[in-house]
Amino acid sequence: MSEELEEVAPVEEEPKEEVEAVETETEPEGKEGKKAKKAKKKWSRKRKLVTLGVIVVILVAGGAGFTVFHDMPAFCDMFCHKSMDGYRPTYEATPGEQGTDKWGNEVEDSRAMLSAAHREYADLVCVDCHHASTLEQTVEGIEFVTGDYDAPLHERSLADVMYYRGSNVLQFFSYSGTTYDDTEFCLNDDCHRMTVEDLIAATSGYPTNPHQWAEDNGASCTDCHKAHRASIMACPGNDDYLPSGWLTTEEAAELENTLPAYQRES
Repeated sequence: MSEELEEVAPVEEEPKEEVEAVETETEPEGKEGKKAKKAKKKWSRKRKLVTLGVIVVILVAGGAGFTVFHDMPAFCDMFCHKSMDGYRPTYEATPGEQGTDKWGNEVEDSRAMLSAAHREYADLVCVDCHHASTLEQTVEGIEFVTGDYDAPLHERSLADVMYYRGSNVLQFFSYSGTTYDDTEFCLNDDCHRMTVEDLIAATSGYPTNPHQWAEDNGASCTDCHKAHRASIMACPGNDDYLPSGWLTTEEAAELENTLPAYQRES
């Protein structure tokens, strides 16, 4: 039996796909290439400078804005809300109108509170009088966070304020009653450009010259002039010549007797 051989058609191989050569971009050579590299580096450097400049502008603007806000009563009230609650209304009160002192007591004329008067007539803000040093602010910040403070705060004398303003760390924690000329707090080139003698001359028309009396008796400015409560006519003989809103010594004593003991120490 003969086998018939079938012719097998040759299998055609599938044509291989031609792989297209990928042309790789190469930077031009010669002078044009060097120019392109220089331009690229120049733009990169310029972009960094622009970015740095924008960051600096943002930081400066933010810092300036914070500095302005830091000087305003809103900053003090916001971050030290409990201890400052009674003070902001005394600053924002309108001279000539009724107000309230830091304890919430009625003040007949807010002009009697120096905080309101200085805001209205001299456009002053808190830090114009309260020049707290970084050290003092740090200590006060710690006291606030730990709750180691009274509200309203205990009144400091001008001698205390003058001391704290220029003290270093060792002095700050070792205050031993050093005497300071507290008149410098008010009588200076930035505030009241006058001398004690000028003040005495200005009030010579009173039955008892208040500034001469203060000089003779070693009284401080703040024995009479109060920032966040009604001022007091401390010298005798002038009760009939009280400035609007001021208190007599008897009225002031009656008011202070209603306060907590730590407030009556001032």
